[in-house]
Parts: sequence; C-alpha cells; structure tokens
Amino acid sequence: MKLFTYALASLLLFSSCKKDGTTQSEKIVDYGGSYKGVVTVTINGAFYQTIRNSTIVVVNNGNRQQLTLVNNLVYSYAVNLSGTSWTMPKEIAVETAEGNLVEYGSGTFADGGILNIDITQDETAPNSTAVRKSKRFTGQLVRQ
Repeated sequence: MKLFTYALASLLLFSSCKKDGTTQSEKIVDYGGSYKGVVTVTINGAFYQTIRNSTIVVVNNGNRQQLTLVNNLVYSYAVNLSGTSWTMPKEIAVETAEGNLVEYGSGTFADGGILNIDITQDETAPNSTAVRKSKRFTGQLVRQ
C-alpha cells in the first residue's frame, strides 16, 4: 500500500509540471482589457484637474512580466509586472530643444477588476535633471 501511495504522489507531482518549469497551480492572470475611471491631475503638488471617464487599455504582450498601457495621458506605454504590481521605468519620453519630458510611475491591479495608477511627468531643462514642472496622474479605474 505504501508503494502505491508513493507512486500516486510521484505521478501527481510530475504531471503538474509544464515544460517551462511552472506548475499548473501557478495562476497566470490576464489583466488585458479596457479600464475606465476618474484620474486626478496635480501640477507641482497642487490640484489641477479631474479627468472623468478616462480610459486605459491594458494589452498583454505575451510575456508575463510586461504589459502595455494604451492611453492619452502619457507617452510611455511599456510597464513591468510583478505579481499584482506594475512599474513604468523612468525614461525620457519626449526630447526637444526646450527641454525633456521624463515619465515614470507605478500601480496595482486589485480584486474586482481595479487598476490603480500613479504616473508622473517631469519637465526638465535640456541636458539637466532639474525639474521645472511636475505633473502627476493618480486614479482608480475599473475594468469594463
């Protein structure tokens, strides 16, 4: 009986592994879809405006660690995913003779199809990291 129990346990253990080394119990979450909600905009820490019915489309890139955010708020689209949290690496999104636009941010996916965002756009002088103006977008959007 012990031999049968051992053989059954071994069979279950090995059959739950996929070729890529992950187990079937690891849940691959599909965050792709359209999210709509209210986004608050501040400039240099002071309230600027509320954007109602803002929409962000999340696209899965076929890679469990990256997503694309398609929206009309910022220029940067690629974000890195870790669990339910995402980060937008700090990078120059726009570069002109008058200055640069540096974007970065983070957020989470929560139960109930919620997308939380916190994205910053910093305007800097050319060849400088000194921030002249900082615009921040925060909000909670719901999957449609």
